Amino acid sequence: MEHLRDPCQSLDVAAERIACNLECWVERLSGADLPILRATARQFARMAAEGDEELSPRDIAQVVLRDPMMTAKLYVHLQRVTGARKLADITTVDRNIVMLGVPPFLRAFAQAPLIEDVLRGNTPALFGLIRVIQRARRAAEIAGQFAAWRNDRNFEEIMISAMLHDLAEMSIWWYAPALALEVEGRLAANPQLRSVNAQETVFGIRLNGLQIELIRSWGLPGLLVRMMDDEHAESPGVRNVLLAVNIARHSMHGWDNAALPDDYKEAAELLSTTPERIRELVQPSHATDG
Repeated sequence: MEHLRDPCQSLDVAAERIACNLECWVERLSGADLPILRATARQFARMAAEGDEELSPRDIAQVVLRDPMMTAKLYVHLQRVTGARKLADITTVDRNIVMLGVPPFLRAFAQAPLIEDVLRGNTPALFGLIRVIQRARRAAEIAGQFAAWRNDRNFEEIMISAMLHDLAEMSIWWYAPALALEVEGRLAANPQLRSVNAQETVFGIRLNGLQIELIRSWGLPGLLVRMMDDEHAESPGVRNVLLAVNIARHSMHGWDNAALPDDYKEAAELLSTTPERIRELVQPSHATDG
């Protein structure tokens, strides 16, 4: 398995033009050291400096859940130190932290590579990744609103699954930024081009296929893997996640995006309400159409 020699130096696959199939991508990314946001690392450092007497797992979880890469990194770390059998039922972030303990958690991630260092000197790629992270946060928020409406007992898992749904896309942005930028450029140059076609041309794969195989290789809990698998959209929980992800994706281009009415209609069917109520639920009060 090929690992990054320097966690602050991403491998620019575009420059090498390596033909890489799905298995190859999974092998490369599953062995890489996931970077986290600098803001996340600073908050961990502050917590460590202040001492852990007053810190609770919930306090730390609130920081972790603002950073999709850190959230994934926590699951990967716990799987590696405890084993897949123990991890199977530990599906929420705060329970992961309880399993590790607060001091060991802070020590484990004190030297995590930073996204801003990995992409130093590549501002377009950094902005591209930040946009996907912002979209993931919005998806988690919307998914939580839908799950609360439905009184789903897997509320937290649904939020986490929505936030991690596009983890493969985030990983491509930091690991192979030139490829990610090439896809973005192709889509901008041809509005009629489907993103999956651009992905197949540039990456040699579709990201939805990479997503499932990647999170399986990392040993994420089965419940989260199922929640992120679009092939099982007949499940209310999976539909909850997928609709939140779609609304977050389409609304990043403005709340007047032409795809949103269909998203609202599908969500209304899931929640047994009206599209107008869905729109009110997910759209910020200050947002305007047009």
